[in-house]
Amino acid sequence: MLLYSLRKFCRKSSLFSEGSARVCGSRVVAEDRCDVVLARHLRQVELVDSYTWKLSESIALIPEGRLFWQHEFLENPRNISSSLDGGGGPSFDYTTSSPDRDAVFSAARLSAQVGPNWNAYFYYNADFGRQDYISHSISTGLNFKF
Repeated sequence: MLLYSLRKFCRKSSLFSEGSARVCGSRVVAEDRCDVVLARHLRQVELVDSYTWKLSESIALIPEGRLFWQHEFLENPRNISSSLDGGGGPSFDYTTSSPDRDAVFSAARLSAQVGPNWNAYFYYNADFGRQDYISHSISTGLNFKF
């Protein structure tokens, strides 16, 4: 199944001030940022019966694979303004690097349905399409419906 998604999200950071280090205490200015992300998803849908493996009448294994590409439109380098001496010293700016706009993600999930109420899953997700950033995550869980 091929899906497209477009989402906009905004981040807001608050003013941060640390003064217990006296002269080395810092103050970072608050900022607001928004981003628009377009994603193209290729997903093997878990609802297809041929991919559900029935081990018995009450136990079924359901595999799922995903692959998607993501492009970020508004993610740009930004300035972070700060000053030492708890904000009383001279201010300085730090400019972040220009982030990669394109990313490729893959995911694999295996879930087990045990009876009508229990479900267990194992999920692996990888972000490997960026030049300077690779991320792997593993999650697992157990659900009970009542």
